[in-house]
Amino acid sequence: MASSRAFAGALVVVTAALAGCGSSGGDLRKSGTPEAGISPGQIRVPRSGAGRRCTPGEHPLSLGDGRVARLRVTPGPSKKPRGLILAFHGAGGSPREGLYVFREAWKEPGLVLLAPGALGTTWSALHNLQDRDLETVNRALAETWERCRIDRSRMAVGGFSDGATHALSIGLQNGAIFRSVMALSPGGLLDVAHRGKPRVFIAHGTGDDVLPYARTRRSIVPGLRGSGYSVTFRSFAGGHEVPTSISRAAVRWYLRK
Repeated sequence: MASSRAFAGALVVVTAALAGCGSSGGDLRKSGTPEAGISPGQIRVPRSGAGRRCTPGEHPLSLGDGRVARLRVTPGPSKKPRGLILAFHGAGGSPREGLYVFREAWKEPGLVLLAPGALGTTWSALHNLQDRDLETVNRALAETWERCRIDRSRMAVGGFSDGATHALSIGLQNGAIFRSVMALSPGGLLDVAHRGKPRVFIAHGTGDDVLPYARTRRSIVPGLRGSGYSVTFRSFAGGHEVPTSISRAAVRWYLRK
């Protein structure tokens, strides 16, 4: 995860969605994109898939046009529907690092972890650019559906650092798809449409010198709660990292229905 340090410090993604929230929070929906219309960050979930090659282990996915991802299938019956965690790596990271964030899920039965790779140094949507990485996510989901049967009621999105910020953005825009969002050391919130009401797990190290802990505690968490989201917040003594204890806490939270 150390590779995120060189890039994340330059990215402060606290937009109008958090303006004026302060320590008392606020209603994020007031400054967000209207609910109507099509959001650029909407995920395409396949209606059905073959689900014929759900082999436990880690598998590289080549998705065309230089797009890549990694799929990790945990132990369990291959034909039974599985929970899915869509995992985003931090800036300068890779799909392997996205998977590693949620390493405490690797031995849990009946799960699929899907980690796409950003085309650039970090996720393009975080820099107010056209979201070139969304197509990677959608292609990776389509390939996953072809391999495994997915339980739509157990779909989550999460990530670390820039990946956490991106997970919040994708999760809030697609709350009818992702029931759970896990953001570990996020940098802020993007001003996006909110659809659905996923539950949210956030963790941040009090000694983080890359993406400030105070912003998460004073703005992100109360802002989400002020907009009606159920938020579980975990502080930990540490820096810009994902300790095993925090990976475990996030996974256990996800597994609780």
